[in-house]
Amino acid sequence: MAEADRKPTLVICDDKRLTSAALAVQLERHGFDVLGTPTKAASCVGMVQFYNADDEQPPVDLVLLDIVGLDTDPFETCRLIREQNPRTKVGFLTGHPAHIYIDRALAVGATGFLCKQD
Repeated sequence: MAEADRKPTLVICDDKRLTSAALAVQLERHGFDVLGTPTKAASCVGMVQFYNADDEQPPVDLVLLDIVGLDTDPFETCRLIREQNPRTKVGFLTGHPAHIYIDRALAVGATGFLCKQD
């Protein structure tokens, strides 16, 4: 499939499976291809590496990382993903006001935020 013809791809990393599953359903309804919903940061990084290294698989366009509840520092996870995969964008999921985290998130290469509330 030509690059222009494929759906945008993403990985959702949240420690709450119900949150990931609900978000995946909504995003798929809006034209995204959700490649996975890992609950651990290391699994997320590995999944992104797998898809981006395999020519038979679509690359990951976007990773959505939960800020609170992951098993490791989400900002370090973002930095690592962006360092290893410069074309993959990273956005943060948060139930808290985004302004609390925006400076740190931008410093490690995040693209934006998706609030879990409202």
